[in-house]
Amino acid sequence: EEEAEAEEEAETAAEAALAVAKVAQSEARAAQAEARAAMEEARAAMEKATATLSGADSAVVGVETARAAALSAAKERRAATATAMAKAAAARMAADAARRS
Repeated sequence: EEEAEAEEEAETAAEAALAVAKVAQSEARAAQAEARAAMEEARAAMEKATATLSGADSAVVGVETARAAALSAAKERRAATATAMAKAAAARMAADAARRS
């Protein structure tokens, strides 16, 4: 009878241990799912940051291109102004020479 009781207690303890193990297994699976979701969020955030960086790089290139174009246009305006001033001076000299003769 004592042996039967001990056997029953051992069986009850084993069932309780099995139930605890199943709960732990379930909790571990839930934690694993949460970790996967967090990894996916981190991956998405990295992709977004990469896209933002790429956009910022493009913006920098665009600004540098616009700046170069503005500098080039300013040089062309200065050259055109200098040419116009030289032509006007030549025309004045020619007019002065024509008046003198």
